[in-house]
Amino acid sequence: MFWTNNPFFDTINKDYSQEEINEFIAEITKSKIFSDMAKLSKETRSTLSQQKEQLLDLIDEAKLLEFLLLENRGENLETTSTLEQLTEIAEQARTRLSQLSTLHLRVAEVQPTIPDNLLRLMNEAITNIQNRIAALERSLEEINLDWRLK
Repeated sequence: MFWTNNPFFDTINKDYSQEEINEFIAEITKSKIFSDMAKLSKETRSTLSQQKEQLLDLIDEAKLLEFLLLENRGENLETTSTLEQLTEIAEQARTRLSQLSTLHLRVAEVQPTIPDNLLRLMNEAITNIQNRIAALERSLEEINLDWRLK
């Protein structure tokens, strides 16, 4: 075979000390090859985690307000519109959570680099979702104030 008679590969078969192995790993970790692997920046990963948590909180809050409204006022002509709004808010948050998770998973699965179009899509989703989170939070605050639920 090619590699059995190749002098270059003799160095591969050499027994290395643990110290030499650790130095080699440190060099690889710092190298361009390793840094070009498909991995989002720490800031982007932090933003993703934060947005996912915010979306989960929105779902939780919408469902809590829905429960409180039903408990306090029941389902009637007066509350129907608000109950539908709360259901829609929870659904929008759920959809965006799913979208972020799917994009995050796709980024994790691509190797060795993240395609520009996928990275652009991720950044656009983060921006759009951040704006939508703020709007959904305001809607929940207004419903809570209008109905004095908490």
